[in-house]
Amino acid sequence: NGPVRWIGDEGKVRPVQSTRDSLRGGTVSTLSDAATVTLRFSDGSEITLAGDSEVTFSEENGQKHVYLNRGDLSASIERQPTGRPFIIHTTTAKLEVLGTRFEVRSEPDATVLSVSEGAVRVTRRVDGTRVDVPANHQVRASLSRNEKLQAIKRREPLRSWSSDLSERTQS
Repeated sequence: NGPVRWIGDEGKVRPVQSTRDSLRGGTVSTLSDAATVTLRFSDGSEITLAGDSEVTFSEENGQKHVYLNRGDLSASIERQPTGRPFIIHTTTAKLEVLGTRFEVRSEPDATVLSVSEGAVRVTRRVDGTRVDVPANHQVRASLSRNEKLQAIKRREPLRSWSSDLSERTQS
C-alpha cells in the first residue's frame, strides 16, 4: 500500500509494481507515513514495514539477514534450520530469531523489541550484552552501557472500560 521503492542488484532503483514481484535481495523503502509493504521469504516467513521505514535484506545458504535501517517492522518468522537463525540487525542491536512473532522499532539511539510469540535473543552492539526475550515481554537496547538490558513483561492491553456520562455539571 502506498509508494514503495526497491534498490536491487547493481544499485538500480525500481518501483515495486506488483504484489508478486520476486526480489532476490536489496533495499526496500516505504516512501510515506501511510505506506506499508510485506516481504515474504521462500520459507513463508514475513516481515512488514510500516510508515517511513527501510530494510536491506539477503538470503544465502538458508541464512536470512535483514538490516532495519530505520522505522518499524513487524514479523512472523517460521522455524529456521538449526544453526541458521533469521537475523535482524539495527544500529544498536542484533536480533536472532528461530520462529516467532514480534514487532521492532529502530531509532538512531535505540531498538525497541516487543515479542508476541516464541522468543528472540537480543545482543546490544555497544557492549555485547545479551538477553532472551520471551513471549509477552519487551526490551529496549540503547547505545548506553549504563542502561540495563532487561526483558520486562508487557502491560496487558486494555480490553474494556466504562464511563458514566449521565451526570452533567454546570459552569
